[in-house]
Amino acid sequence: MSSSEFSHLVRGLYQITSQYDQGFERQTLEMLKLGCTLFKLEIGIIANIDGDDYTIVQNISPPELGITNNRVYQFKRTYCELTIKQDKVFTETHFKNSGYSSHPGYIDFQLESYMGVPIYVDEKLFGTLSFSSPSSRQQDFSEIEMDTIQLMSNWIGAELSRRNKERLLLELNEKLLSLSITDGLTQINNRLFFQTELERQMSFAQRSGTPLSLLILDIDYFKKFNDSFGHLEGDKALIQTAKIMSENSRNYDIVARFGGEEFAIILPNTDKTGALRHAEKIRRAFEQATWQHREIRVSIGIETFTETAQNEDTKKLVTKIISHADKALYASKENGRNRSTHYSDLLTSQ
Repeated sequence: MSSSEFSHLVRGLYQITSQYDQGFERQTLEMLKLGCTLFKLEIGIIANIDGDDYTIVQNISPPELGITNNRVYQFKRTYCELTIKQDKVFTETHFKNSGYSSHPGYIDFQLESYMGVPIYVDEKLFGTLSFSSPSSRQQDFSEIEMDTIQLMSNWIGAELSRRNKERLLLELNEKLLSLSITDGLTQINNRLFFQTELERQMSFAQRSGTPLSLLILDIDYFKKFNDSFGHLEGDKALIQTAKIMSENSRNYDIVARFGGEEFAIILPNTDKTGALRHAEKIRRAFEQATWQHREIRVSIGIETFTETAQNEDTKKLVTKIISHADKALYASKENGRNRSTHYSDLLTSQ
């Protein structure tokens, strides 16, 4: 490799490895192109090795050779088997005239020149990086060329490791977020998520002038249920309650555990008529459900935000809609339980 080729290599590798925003697949493709140019070989491959499976992850090759990504070969029938055995850069300029002419890889592919190196990710074998050609090579591979492919392999391994850790961290953050907004027992949204989402939905309803309704549901005589059958059975009843509510709500409704045996449903773009209809659907679902110990019934309180409150403070509106739905729930309890009451109906009856 001449000094000008070496300078081109250094500039090329820096440009490729520094362009993180291009994505790993784009970076590795450019690295394979650079390697093929510098090593004067037509084929560049990054492969994953899993047991006896050799899977092409990324490649650059002449179309007529039919090499495609995700294609799986038998590992022992590839030159990479020799690379892994040596556990370092392995090169051959003319397989036909070498001691490897009987190797299955040569019999299957007839590639004369080859340079490959293992790729390790966090000290575990990932696969190989290799460059090859059907034509023999006149000169042996130089130390600079072997150092170059090793450098490429090291970068690929380090980048795979970094991206794996980044992905795991993202998954962990998502899991922690889910835990922070999910009720541990019922696996529906918790009070924290409910409060945040109600403020967001209220703000949107104010801006758009669309109605927003809130249902607060309470299990009737739940203390007696716990006293009779124990808290473990009470927990099962709470879990079934959450399941019934979720299954009988729309996919954009927000179902949450409000606290204890109280639950809530935020109904976006839903007026009083729609909210009452939804509440009755939920209530009847409890009547039709099969319960292990005794029938569970629920009382429901409802309040609806309308356009008349469009200019009020959002946080005050949220407090008001919760308070009104809670008062309507109390009225349902006072009037015999197992019923739905809308707050506006309390005003007309006064």
